[in-house]
Amino acid sequence: MKKPKQTKSSTAKKAVENPATSPAAPIEAPAPKPAAESVSIDPERDEIVCDERGENYLRKTPMGMLEEAEAEADQRELADYRDTISLLRQKGFSFREIGEFLSKRGVFADHNAVYRVYTKFMTPEEKEEENRIQEEEREQDMQQ
Repeated sequence: MKKPKQTKSSTAKKAVENPATSPAAPIEAPAPKPAAESVSIDPERDEIVCDERGENYLRKTPMGMLEEAEAEADQRELADYRDTISLLRQKGFSFREIGEFLSKRGVFADHNAVYRVYTKFMTPEEKEEENRIQEEEREQDMQQ
């Protein structure tokens, strides 16, 4: 006995009549956004602002921002690490590698900032060494 040939429409009808149960968790609707929290606002330090999407958010006033900035601990300047930068440069580290080295240790600086500090506090010997390194790099680039 031959089985009747199934068409796409008959297969679709069966799927609607007997949907396959999957082991995956059922799809849930997203949770509703919580109601606005009651926050005490000091009008001298905080303000409510509406962004371009029409959503409100809390922003510090200039006075509030100044008070927060004054309360922050002093940060060390990158220039305080110039000896470390010079030593790593002498060991052949690139400015990008030095920036990553410092960032991994909590001193966040990009390679441009490292370069600026390094060149600002260069000794005459370091200037000669840097010129030599740059000249070698240019020669290598021309050979390639």
